[in-house]
Amino acid sequence: MKGLDKHQIKTLEQALTARKIQNPLGRVEFFDHISSMIEHEIARGHSFKAALKQVMHAYSDRELDELAGNARDSKAKETYILAKKRANALGIMLGVLTCLWVYMEYVIGNITGVRELGALYGLISEIILVTVLLVGTRRFIRAVPQNISFGALLTYNLRIAIIGALIVFFFMVVYGKFINPNLYGILEIEAPRPDGSMAWIVAGSMSMAVMIQGLIVALLVGAFNRKSRLAKA
Repeated sequence: MKGLDKHQIKTLEQALTARKIQNPLGRVEFFDHISSMIEHEIARGHSFKAALKQVMHAYSDRELDELAGNARDSKAKETYILAKKRANALGIMLGVLTCLWVYMEYVIGNITGVRELGALYGLISEIILVTVLLVGTRRFIRAVPQNISFGALLTYNLRIAIIGALIVFFFMVVYGKFINPNLYGILEIEAPRPDGSMAWIVAGSMSMAVMIQGLIVALLVGAFNRKSRLAKA
């Protein structure tokens, strides 16, 4: 793979300086790492300008500063930053899938006349949660260094659960106020409170349930995968 020429190196240095990275050329491992990413994009057929733009846009100013903060750990820090981004994406996936399943129960109820799916509803909700956390844990383990800790796994999975719970909360507020104002299939009683506060109560309880279940699953998944990782080490 062809390296950057002097003009391109100078351009990269100016781009990093503009992003408030002091003396980028003096941070040898950091600069080499960013250069390698650009070279990889050029090898894939992108122009230098497009490759530089893509790599620069991949990191926020804070993330670049974290990478440059300690050049010896730049690769390790990059993997944690990427893992954090994956956790955000998986948290959104968890929230969206859970919301879709809530809505599907409502649609199925309208079609079949069955008020709720009972244990099946809870089972599928748990399957969604466990699957997303397992996928997230596997991706995290592949991304981070060998000496991954239980705390890191737990924090990663909790991040997914928290983001998912927030999405469920806001969806349930909209769901309870506009989509299913009578909270069909959710409440034991037929008539909700006239002030609409029941939608907030349901939203809070469901998002809290996702959080608690996520914590339990995160503890189990983190402990199991940590044990398996140590056994293979």
